Amino acid sequence: MPYHHGTCGCFEDTSVCCDTIFCTCCQMGRQCSALEGNADTHNCGMCIVAMFVGGCFPMCLRCKVSDKFQLEESCCASFICGLLFPACSVCMTGRELNFRGVNPGGCCCKPEDAKNM
Repeated sequence: MPYHHGTCGCFEDTSVCCDTIFCTCCQMGRQCSALEGNADTHNCGMCIVAMFVGGCFPMCLRCKVSDKFQLEESCCASFICGLLFPACSVCMTGRELNFRGVNPGGCCCKPEDAKNM
């Protein structure tokens, strides 16, 4: 099954978009927590790791989302998208998690209801 949302649809969910723009590292940490079953939880440790790892983190996060939900995307495609469009990639994975009921939450904005997506 493919991703439900496109890479360039950043503004489809303004809350995830704002969180990614204002604190990309926090949003990536929240998405990691959500993938581990901790919905709407701030993960300071992963946020700090994301700060130091930088560009590799969106790629790994995207691969993890693809694997967990058995999405039709190769690791190579995840790597390229995460490398070339890191913010769009993080927004996309956040929207995908919300759509699938795995709520990463947000630091700056309350996420939109997944049913409206």
